Amino acid sequence: AMFVDNGNNTATLSPANCAAGDYNVTFTVTYSYTNGTCSAQDQTATFIYGQPTVTINGLSGTYCTDDAVDLFTGTPANGTFSTTAPAASLTDDGAGNGSFTPGTAGAGAYTISYYYSDASGCDNTDIQNVSVNQTPDVILASSDADNTICDGVSVTFTATDNEGVADTYEFFVDGVSVQGPGAGNTYVTTSLNNGETVKVNASVAASSCNDLSTGITTTVIAAPTPTISGKATVCEDEAGVVYTTEAAMNNYSRTIAGGTITAGAG
Repeated sequence: AMFVDNGNNTATLSPANCAAGDYNVTFTVTYSYTNGTCSAQDQTATFIYGQPTVTINGLSGTYCTDDAVDLFTGTPANGTFSTTAPAASLTDDGAGNGSFTPGTAGAGAYTISYYYSDASGCDNTDIQNVSVNQTPDVILASSDADNTICDGVSVTFTATDNEGVADTYEFFVDGVSVQGPGAGNTYVTTSLNNGETVKVNASVAASSCNDLSTGITTTVIAAPTPTISGKATVCEDEAGVVYTTEAAMNNYSRTIAGGTITAGAG
């Protein structure tokens, strides 16, 4: 009940129990007394101020640690923002404008509050929960140290998350997805073309926080196609038969079945 006569010359007024339409209204409290012969009464006017409606507007609530600064407002203006996150992560201009920097806060669960007190001294606070999730920090490495291979050679690319939170990996070659998304953090290929770049996107399934690695560009050298020019048939006692290969090549390895190579290098 809003008003209770305690029966001992006292009464209790409980503004919190007022109906919505009873705020910002003047009430008259009457006290009547009789001694059996005479009676009298006294009255007083009481004004019950309504509690202000306080709201934080535009707060995202869920973040990754690499997200940009989030801007929001509080109404009515001229209230005060506060947070359970590290103080440096929150700014408050005193006019009802605030900002939150997830990376400064770090991963964790926090609250952001906006407190306002009106001219009558009535106040209220809006409290909102925010969650900051850790973003992966992925590094991609190739099994080929100098990133130069012969055509068709197998290369293994391995993704490592320095933050240890990634559970999903997707590999790309020149921007085209070639594996994943999935739990595997390695990509093995024998089909790279010259100048193609491999990247990996590491993410956290529960939060969608992700990080795209720096790319690794591989030089692929085409395999040579050797040709041999010379006589297809020779006599049994013939010596000094010469066979040649194309010019501008080196590092040849020559073999013969049923005979002996007497000279030749390259």
